[in-house]
Amino acid sequence: ENTLFEQVQLAVVDFDANRRAWKITEHYPNAPAKKPAEYWVDENFSALDSQFTLLGQVFSLARCFDECRQERLTAWHPLDFQLLPSPYVISEAALNGHIRYQLDTLSNATIPNTCEQVAKKIGSFWQVDVRRSCSGKNVQTPEDFSVYLRESTWLEINNAQLIAAVSKHIKPSDADFVKMQKLTAYTRKRLGAHLQFQGYATALQAFKSRSGDCTEYALLLAALGRVAHVPTRVVMGYAYSRAGFHGKTNRFAPHAWVQDWVNGAWQSFDAGLKEFNAGHIVLKISDGSQQDFMAMVQQFSDLKIKSAQHVVPKRSAP
Repeated sequence: ENTLFEQVQLAVVDFDANRRAWKITEHYPNAPAKKPAEYWVDENFSALDSQFTLLGQVFSLARCFDECRQERLTAWHPLDFQLLPSPYVISEAALNGHIRYQLDTLSNATIPNTCEQVAKKIGSFWQVDVRRSCSGKNVQTPEDFSVYLRESTWLEINNAQLIAAVSKHIKPSDADFVKMQKLTAYTRKRLGAHLQFQGYATALQAFKSRSGDCTEYALLLAALGRVAHVPTRVVMGYAYSRAGFHGKTNRFAPHAWVQDWVNGAWQSFDAGLKEFNAGHIVLKISDGSQQDFMAMVQQFSDLKIKSAQHVVPKRSAP
């Protein structure tokens, strides 16, 4: 589940009556798209044609010659296809409590359980219970915390600038939960002035540019957490907003945040949306790589949120 494609095939085929071409076929793991991506290229590997599914939409791209260069271009906004309408306007009380979701998808990927989330397949749909606060159950207790403390391509935790930033904003005596609260606030302040939805930057790139979207917020916070010696991982999924994403209200959008091993459990911290609540649905646990984020979006490209019910605890009898 950590790759975009589980199988790539290369063959020489007849492209038309006069030409043969290389045909590249890519199969998506666990994705609802049954048709694989297909690309045709000439002997110089210049593109001739392609057909693929992206964000639930089927695309066909062909080499453009003089006639098509004169056509008027229409902008395509991929985020429009990623925003999921909520079946209801979710109240503040529900977001601060417990929400039971019913998710519909043809994806074969498994929706993970976390300290705040319990997911189970019931028939053809997923029931996902999300609580703002950790349920207290230790889910996926790591046998080796070093996995969540190491440097990676996306998390440059040995960089002197990131180390200095952590030293400046936390105290060695701080409890791990307090460390993450302080680092979450610092990440929000560091990146908050310039919201940038283009590209996929590493933690250090985001730190230097002082800009980014949810992935940059998550990667920078994950790197800072690891620098502070708090086991940290990146989680990816969807998050709810009544205020709106790109002008559309009452929507769930692809999102990334972090989970840290504090007080004996993986607990969520979200610098991008200021706080974690029951409007967050985890679909993938990751090290923060761009490949994982794209795989998550592709695997759940047909996702529909059919129900979002506020679960209220029963009152004890008087």
